[in-house]
Amino acid sequence: MEDFGDFIKYISKKNTSELLKLFSILQLCPENHGKNLRIEIILSLIAKNMNNINDELNYDGVVNAIQEMFPSDYREDPVETSFTENFHFSNGNNIVFPGIVINSTEIVQGLAYSILHAENDLSNEFKKSMLESIIFFLSIHSNIAAEIGLKRYNCLENNENELFFPDEDFFKKHKDLVCFNKEEIQAIYNKFNIKSDVISNFIFDIENDEIDLINIDENPILLKPFIIFNDIYYLIFPTAQMYSLNNHIVSELKNNNYLEKLLKIYDLNTENDSFKELRKMSWSMTDLNAQIKNKLKLNDGESIWQFDENKLAYVNVLLNSSHDDSDYEGRASKVISIVRDKINNENYQFLTLLIISSYSTTDDQFFALKDIDGSDNLLMISIFDLKRLNSNWNLNKLSLWKYCKAYDRAINKGVRVAPFYSALTYYKYYKTNHDSFFDSDKAYNSLFFDFGMQGKVITDCNIQNDEHGVAYFKSKRGLGYLPVYKTAKHAPIYLSQEYYIGIYKIAIELFDYPIWITCPKKRDTITTHFIDAIAHWLNELYPSLKNHFNHPVTFPIEIIIALDERLYDFNAQELHDFKTDIFSLHYEIIAEEGKIKIQVPFEFYSILHRKDNHGERQLMSVVIESISKLFNKIGYEDLNEENIQLMLDKHIPLGSAKMILTVDSSYNLKIDPRHIPKIRFVQKYDNSFVLEEIVKWLDYDEKIPEDINDKKSKIKLLVDCVNIIIEELRNRLIEYNTLELLKFLMYRHEAIIQANEYRKLYIPARLECFSKYTDVFNEFQESESEHVNASLSMRCLIEFVSSEPYFGEKLPNDDDVDYLLSLMHEMIYFGYVQDLIRFDIDNPKMGLLESGRIGISKGFFDDVLNNYNISNKEDELVDYKENFESNFNKHEKKELDKKTDDDYFNKIDEAFLYDWGITFLEINTISLFLAEYCFVQESSYFKMEEDELIELILKETKFNKEKITLYFNVLKLNSRGKMDKPPEGYILPEIFPWRYNRKLSYLRKPLIKIIDKEKKVWYLWSARFLIKASDNLIDQFSNASLRVENEHKEIKNLIAKRLNIKGKNFRNEVRDWLVKNTQLRIIDFEVKIDVKGVLVGNKNYGDIDILAFDDKIKLVYSIECKNTKQAKIMYDFQRDIRNYAEKQLPKHVDRDKWLNDNLKQLSDKFGKKVDNYKVKSLVVSSYQLPIKFLEKTELPIYSFNEIKRSKIF
Repeated sequence: MEDFGDFIKYISKKNTSELLKLFSILQLCPENHGKNLRIEIILSLIAKNMNNINDELNYDGVVNAIQEMFPSDYREDPVETSFTENFHFSNGNNIVFPGIVINSTEIVQGLAYSILHAENDLSNEFKKSMLESIIFFLSIHSNIAAEIGLKRYNCLENNENELFFPDEDFFKKHKDLVCFNKEEIQAIYNKFNIKSDVISNFIFDIENDEIDLINIDENPILLKPFIIFNDIYYLIFPTAQMYSLNNHIVSELKNNNYLEKLLKIYDLNTENDSFKELRKMSWSMTDLNAQIKNKLKLNDGESIWQFDENKLAYVNVLLNSSHDDSDYEGRASKVISIVRDKINNENYQFLTLLIISSYSTTDDQFFALKDIDGSDNLLMISIFDLKRLNSNWNLNKLSLWKYCKAYDRAINKGVRVAPFYSALTYYKYYKTNHDSFFDSDKAYNSLFFDFGMQGKVITDCNIQNDEHGVAYFKSKRGLGYLPVYKTAKHAPIYLSQEYYIGIYKIAIELFDYPIWITCPKKRDTITTHFIDAIAHWLNELYPSLKNHFNHPVTFPIEIIIALDERLYDFNAQELHDFKTDIFSLHYEIIAEEGKIKIQVPFEFYSILHRKDNHGERQLMSVVIESISKLFNKIGYEDLNEENIQLMLDKHIPLGSAKMILTVDSSYNLKIDPRHIPKIRFVQKYDNSFVLEEIVKWLDYDEKIPEDINDKKSKIKLLVDCVNIIIEELRNRLIEYNTLELLKFLMYRHEAIIQANEYRKLYIPARLECFSKYTDVFNEFQESESEHVNASLSMRCLIEFVSSEPYFGEKLPNDDDVDYLLSLMHEMIYFGYVQDLIRFDIDNPKMGLLESGRIGISKGFFDDVLNNYNISNKEDELVDYKENFESNFNKHEKKELDKKTDDDYFNKIDEAFLYDWGITFLEINTISLFLAEYCFVQESSYFKMEEDELIELILKETKFNKEKITLYFNVLKLNSRGKMDKPPEGYILPEIFPWRYNRKLSYLRKPLIKIIDKEKKVWYLWSARFLIKASDNLIDQFSNASLRVENEHKEIKNLIAKRLNIKGKNFRNEVRDWLVKNTQLRIIDFEVKIDVKGVLVGNKNYGDIDILAFDDKIKLVYSIECKNTKQAKIMYDFQRDIRNYAEKQLPKHVDRDKWLNDNLKQLSDKFGKKVDNYKVKSLVVSSYQLPIKFLEKTELPIYSFNEIKRSKIF
């Protein structure tokens, strides 16, 4: 034992009562969180060496002495808990101190619930005793925390080793908070009707009890944090609150022979909590337990879950109440073996998930598990950590599976992972390292961590969720508290934990009383939008509402939203039947319960489906009015209609800030949310796997150099990477039946399309509603990359799968498809870099990294491409905003076969009829029919034999067989035999997935034709993508970018004319915008500079598309309008760069010089003297031009949307 003689000698001359107070107060300073061992030693020694010296402490002297004697302690690890936490009890919320004991609050909370609220056989006397102990302990600590000003989930990151001492004034002000006389203790007893002497259970006898400073973690004084000295009770270990309370509860359960009974209840609650977390991850419990019961009955805590098409999990919640043999591996192996026999399918894989729960903070649990026969992966995790993983990373159904694969892979490859850390530590490292345990650059064979890593996860989770209880009034049961967690970062908006049983209740804590917004129906996904909207707008209105509604009421308010039943299932075509924009929202007030019931009529949807927020303003007007009427019923002044209107105009002005986004899928099938799975993006785990394995797949005879210098070698390596990925893709695809795999891929693809379409509606609304709280553009940019990568990779994967059919028997599943998708994603990346080098756009450094990966420097991507993409995204948002209102038109039913007399459109029809034999309108009509047919069949995709499909279209439409065949000819994607070989008559780039606008892409040919091994001809299509492809076909023609075969001369001539039309239309669009949105004096026509032009030059300098004058700042603008195509790939990059650098910009620069030299002509021609004006020439393009991001151009270049969103003029 360390010699503390000097310290004991030191305190023998000091006022030990004051020292007790001082070091108790030190524990209440967040800066000392984690320094508990030193304080524990100090207080233990003081408690055993009390004296009656009454001298006042020399505060500074004590500080200096302690800092010198206790400078640090090597046993003090980084903290793994919040400094304060919250304990939800019958008296509401209580701030508690977990100390440095992980999960102590959760454990005590669980025990308290099991004893006092769950159905059990414990005696009433015992329950009363426990209630008294718990509420006394909670009350005394919570009051101290409140007096000091501590809040729940306080956590201060502090790396200082020295003990923190507050100002002396702070100590003097608060020192008596930790000492109590008998009268003060009795007052607490009286307040809570406590009949027993509860405090006696927590008193350490300083005369007879012993301290243990050798086994410091087992020091008995921590279990009894009070001492009595001179008839005063001292709370010397407030931070041992949860630790000591847990020990008391467990001891009392044992003393009364209730532990076994109680643990069965506690385990059942843990099992329910576990199941809740598994369902959050979209796992589904199977009925296999019933199917195998004749061979084996599952024990309590055991269950079988499915989390992928071919993956099952054996879940065992390890019971505290079980005395069975702890051979968990043998048991798991036995269950899995019997389940495997039952399902009789070798394609199935198993995860063993062992979930630990503990009821004691004093008993450590250690498990050393062996491999489990029949189980492909194994994970042991505590229920508390499982909750935190779910909360911090929003686990999807395959998150744990991929994590286990990554961990096992690292171990099998010889990486030594430091043991004895929790799953939180390992998982956090895995996520921050791109879902891998291998570094992308460096080579290493060992991983080391510190406890602070998992501690940060815990504290961040506590702050993020802010779990606590909110007052709620239940009819016939009175006032209680519902547990909630935070759902909004910007506002005190909380969701009841009843959400997990299908009940949606939101609480907003703006005032001294909470306001609940709820709905009476379970799993009501429509009313949730109304609830979220009301909560958001109440928060926006608070600056004005606080002046009227900050009443000292003691009850919560509940706003109950009830929708007309017809709103749950109606045809959006009914919208245009509603002729008025005002409908009454009726409400009922139950003042004695603080409840308001608002009825939303069927017709109100019509008001919500406007392009502005008029409907939500009406809704909030009724909400404010009803709350005001409720307060008026109990004696407070009523708010008049004029005041309400002023609040709405100030905080919810009429505009496009909408929270309730109505969707009319009858107008846009792509946005229809039915019959789709949860969206999955390209997964980082699988990306990492591909990049870590590709060098091994290449299997070169010679090692790849660390630095590849020549361009040819770089391109060869990249081509080889593409080819070897194709080979790996082929090796995987051969296991599947292509028809079944395509259906699976299409199903997933449909979810991506729907999400992308909905974003066009959601993002502009989010910008309007939340941009003052968060960087919505950054959110959009980051998430857009996920959406774009998933969409492109999935489209190309479907194309490759269809190109080379196989007829294996493996069951398609999400985990395998994730891998296939990553193969495609990385293939596109390597092809992309190949073009980057081939076209001399960039020459990145390349070579073999220490980690074994192929390294490619990211300078061009981080600088040029990143800036280019950001500008494109900013432009895209402009389009989203401008098109936002069009989503809320009350659309009449489309007549797709309606003829037009317009000569231009007749010419289009004639050209396409001549070359393709079918018009755009006919293509669109058949595509729409087939898409709607999917929905009629309650599916998002369909597979049909060729003859049956032709018969269906013949029967249900006006088209004949010849026209149907022509439709197939235009849109069908044939199997080309080999995924890496183009069909006859096509060049290789037509099948490069990294190239855009390919004739053989799935986007151009969305109707897939497969001939099976029995020679049956099948067609496959998916609803939203068929519409998307048809729209794309029209857009490509409209933008004059449609690529057709050389023999289709009529269409090619039409596209050439279209290009000219688009150029003129774009010029006029820019001119009209400038007229409407600027003060420029604009010349209406294009101004020609030539020998005989409007402006006379010595040669032809071309036309000034838009000539404009800013007479205020004396500027002449020469604006060149370029109707460009968006450069999406490296091929487009090099095309645009060469076009503008070598051909276009030199002409504009020459014109700019001529204008500067000939300003007098402008004065003469356009009626105002501009001789002393300056000329500013610029280019306005329809899309961003890559050249401006690669080099500084002589003339500024802006996209049109950039002009709109920036103050250029």
